[in-house]
Amino acid sequence: MKLLFLSTCGKTKEAEDNGYINLYLASLKRHVVPYFDVKVVLFNNALSQNSSESQTFQRVKEFGLENIVEVKNMYEMGLPQQSVDFLDQLHWFGKIGVNMNMLFDYSRMNNFFDAEWIFHFDTDMEFLPNFKDTLLAINEVTKINSQIIITAGGDNYPYNIRYKETEFIFDEPTRMNIYDISTLTHNFGLRNLTVNRNKSHISSDSPLYEKLIFNLQQQKIRNDFVGYSADAAKRNLFNWISCHYPTNFEPIAHLQDNEDAKLLKQLWDEKVGDDLRLTVSHDKGSLPQFFLQGSNHNNIKIQVRGYEDMAKHFSSGWYDETSFRTYSETKLRLDYLDSKDIWEKDYLTKEEIESKIKDLEAELERLKNML
Repeated sequence: MKLLFLSTCGKTKEAEDNGYINLYLASLKRHVVPYFDVKVVLFNNALSQNSSESQTFQRVKEFGLENIVEVKNMYEMGLPQQSVDFLDQLHWFGKIGVNMNMLFDYSRMNNFFDAEWIFHFDTDMEFLPNFKDTLLAINEVTKINSQIIITAGGDNYPYNIRYKETEFIFDEPTRMNIYDISTLTHNFGLRNLTVNRNKSHISSDSPLYEKLIFNLQQQKIRNDFVGYSADAAKRNLFNWISCHYPTNFEPIAHLQDNEDAKLLKQLWDEKVGDDLRLTVSHDKGSLPQFFLQGSNHNNIKIQVRGYEDMAKHFSSGWYDETSFRTYSETKLRLDYLDSKDIWEKDYLTKEEIESKIKDLEAELERLKNML
């Protein structure tokens, strides 16, 4: 079975740091490569004009994966120069969904490299020992329907209103048990209210600090892990970006002359005004979630457990300066000592490096004395 993995690594315009990808590569080599015909397109966000000379590709070679993992950057994706310039100016957070779309479109133009399954993965994750058995079991479902989409449990945010450091959450109603008369109430449909205090959302010097900010309910597919059977990939085109409508419905550029957009803005100003800030936003993976859960389509969606099946994703691992890097070192030292000579140097402290240099110098001196 041939698999195509589409992954991204590296922080935009920052130096490469293989401390973030060692666990991805080590677990890929152990839990996936021995069982499948694998091709990985690894998109490197770090600024590197020639991926073949990058530290990332050097690490790929050290793991013996150079015939499996193809490292690319935005200059090597066959993009028009205008698109390269556009990507170069985007903030890293906004680029996440754009990069996912780009990798999918790139592989689509290449007939998904004849793969039977196509996956989006981020690289702040570890492939798990049950990757093979889980995928082979899911693959059996293609005998019923060839269009399968695999997702992992994603993020959920309830309806809430935020004010300064306080968050008011509109929780689900208390469930009435019709067999227990003590629970009977005509208010069985009323939501409960949960309040989180001392939860900082907005800086006190922000003009929004004194505003009420309403957030709609969010449900999303974990955009760091999604798989398509070949037929599903060929028949569906998802948009993985975060999206929103302007706060308080100010018409955006291409709707400036739209009468309906102007009417909505007018009604909001007349009925509500500026005292409530309404945010209509959707995070990455929310649009595919809406399609798969609420639309008429011909796909079977299989949602695997987020930290138990196929791969374990470390949420926001690239955002924090140390979290996933630290976790990677701990996990590598626990389970991947067979490749210690490859990855250990990325996690040594300055003192440890200096100590190793002294040991090597002493060993060199000893060998010289033997001559």
